[in-house]
Amino acid sequence: MKIELEEIVQWFPPDRLILDGVNLVLKEGEQVSILGEPGSGKSLLIGILGGTLRACEGRIRIDGEEWQDKKKDRWERLRREKYGFLLREPGFMENLNMIDNVALPLLLAGENGLTSRKKARKQLQDLGVENAAYRKPGQLSLYESSVMGLARAVLHQPEILLADSFTEHLTREEEAKVWKRLRNLPGGGKMSLIQVTGRRDSSQYTERRYFLRKGRIYEDESI
Repeated sequence: MKIELEEIVQWFPPDRLILDGVNLVLKEGEQVSILGEPGSGKSLLIGILGGTLRACEGRIRIDGEEWQDKKKDRWERLRREKYGFLLREPGFMENLNMIDNVALPLLLAGENGLTSRKKARKQLQDLGVENAAYRKPGQLSLYESSVMGLARAVLHQPEILLADSFTEHLTREEEAKVWKRLRNLPGGGKMSLIQVTGRRDSSQYTERRYFLRKGRIYEDESI
């Protein structure tokens, strides 16, 4: 999946300009990091990329098609079928065990319950956290919670992952393990990915790095 942002502008009411003409091209299979300070607009950018937030100005193209004016149901279908989201707070259902939490997107999409849970169990095995399959979210370590979030995000084999500070709460060693798990998944190293983060070290796991400063994106050409 190729994504292009062109002159994206976003205001925060009443009059604070957060994104001031953001331009970005993500090629198919490319993985990039965008670094920014708190309040720089990183999460707003993820919202625009994922279609949960409409930019005040600018254009977004996905595989050459204009998407900035698409209706809500088109974005919902795109997210369900082709996007995966990695968040610092995965938002698991506290009353469900982790197999059901990981399988939940497939269940909501209408897939058979037995098939969905079988896929979820295999994903947890592939990621090395099958021992936590029947725990509830509150019984997980921070590392296990991050890996479970990864399992849910990639279960439906999305074309792109959008990651919002999803490993910033981990130790450096745990973060490295999460990225290694992602790389070892079938197709994990070829999946398009945009990561926004405030931690510079986190950008070492992607091939390109950008900085979000004063509403604009600048590429770091030193890597």
